[in-house]
Amino acid sequence: MNSRERLIQTLNHKQPDKVVFDMGLAPTVGILEKLREYYCLGKRKIPATEP
Repeated sequence: MNSRERLIQTLNHKQPDKVVFDMGLAPTVGILEKLREYYCLGKRKIPATEP
């Protein structure tokens, strides 16, 4: 199972083979900006300390 499949499993409330973990420290590795864009919340820089 790759990381994308794990995330989809987690979002569907199913148990993945490993725990999904996202540092969210950079736009290239974090999913926070993509989620904000998907839900039309606007683009903005997200600090690493924001939950």
